[in-house]
Amino acid sequence: DGVVIKPSKAVKLVGIWLDEKLTFQVQGTTMLMKGHEWLVTFHRLAKVSRGVALAYMWHLYLSICLLRMFYSAEVSLALIQQCVRGANRRQNGRGVMKKLGSVQLRAARLIVGGMVSSPGNIRNAHTDLIPIHLAVDK
Repeated sequence: DGVVIKPSKAVKLVGIWLDEKLTFQVQGTTMLMKGHEWLVTFHRLAKVSRGVALAYMWHLYLSICLLRMFYSAEVSLALIQQCVRGANRRQNGRGVMKKLGSVQLRAARLIVGGMVSSPGNIRNAHTDLIPIHLAVDK
C-alpha cells in the first residue's frame, strides 16, 4: 500500500526500554526520571506544617520509589554492573550508577531533613539506607 514504517531508536516491551544496540541507556534514563518524579512527590508530602512525618518518608522511599526505579533492574542493570566491575569499565555504566546514587542522596536528605552540605555517607548511615550499588544487587 506504499506505507513506509520508520524504525525507532528504542521500543518499550513489557515496561523495559530496549534500544537497537541493547545498551539500556534509555532504560537508565527512565529509571532516573522515575526516581526524580517520586522524590518530587515525596517532597510535596513532607511539608513541615501539614505533611507526612519524616519517619514515614523512609518507608515510602523503600516501598515505592526504589521498587518503581528498579523495575527491570535484573535485566538492564546487570549489563551496567558488568561494565562497572568488568575489565573494560565503560563510562556509561558508572554514570548511571552515580546518578542513581544522587537520587538516593536526595531521598536521604528528605528523610533526615539535613542540610545540603552534609556528607552523603553520613546521611545514608542515619537513614539506614544501604549504598545504591548494593541496593541494586539486593
